[in-house]
Amino acid sequence: ATLAGVANQSPSSRLNVTTLGVGAEFDETLMNDIAQRTGGTFHFIEDPKAIASSFRDQALRMQRAVATGATLELRPGPGVVIHEVVGLPTSRSGKSATVQLGELSEGQSRDVLVRVEVAPHADAQTIELLDVRMRYADATTGVAREVDDFLALRASADKAEVAASSDAEIEHTAIRTRVAALIVAAIAKARAGDAKSGQELCIEAQQLATAGAKRFDDDELREKATEARELLPTLAKLAAAARAAAQPPPQPHVPVKGPGHPPIPTSPTPTPTLAPALPPGQAMDLRRSHGSA
Repeated sequence: ATLAGVANQSPSSRLNVTTLGVGAEFDETLMNDIAQRTGGTFHFIEDPKAIASSFRDQALRMQRAVATGATLELRPGPGVVIHEVVGLPTSRSGKSATVQLGELSEGQSRDVLVRVEVAPHADAQTIELLDVRMRYADATTGVAREVDDFLALRASADKAEVAASSDAEIEHTAIRTRVAALIVAAIAKARAGDAKSGQELCIEAQQLATAGAKRFDDDELREKATEARELLPTLAKLAAAARAAAQPPPQPHVPVKGPGHPPIPTSPTPTPTLAPALPPGQAMDLRRSHGSA
């Protein structure tokens, strides 16, 4: 709760929190949530020797920062509905969505993948897709700045033209990103004790990765499909441990004796039975899956 409070105060003080998870005993969902909500980054550190290099990378990033507290406001055009901003912390206000980007460094680029639904339009009509406003503070002067832009498309009744307009690179990137986001969400559900929802998300990630691997001949997506399948039993164990940990401790038995009777011995307070922690191998596989996603 204390860590979450720090994260909630971070945007007002323009602090980005970078979190490092070392080894197997940490709450990856909490650490990732703090990093995303503050505009920082989360890193899984499998080898403690890598901590120093991670600190160096973060220090270099801070030195090259050109924008802090960056947000991207997306306002849909007429007949356009924003369904999802894939894998990024997003707040909704009416039909609009605001994406937290945090700190941006010199030369850095960020891809924001937005899944939208567009109502039918007449042939050759211009579709006003999204109005975009980026807000940030200049990292050197602290002066607040805004940049506006818009995205538009042209409607077509020609099915061949529509098919030819598809951007394979964007579709490939979208599948990779959605698979990663589904794995992160699956682990978060299991961490909250919901094995069923976590496994359903993991199966969805497996199916999407398998289809994407076939379509784009992508070995990395094939590995993600295998990884998602192998995570299923791990998620069940993680959820069981989370539910057991959430159970209130048993109340001690207080004996009662009547007048003229000898004292009744007090039984020791029973130790709560908790689900076993994940075996070291499974715990590290979980961390690797989450970290890479």
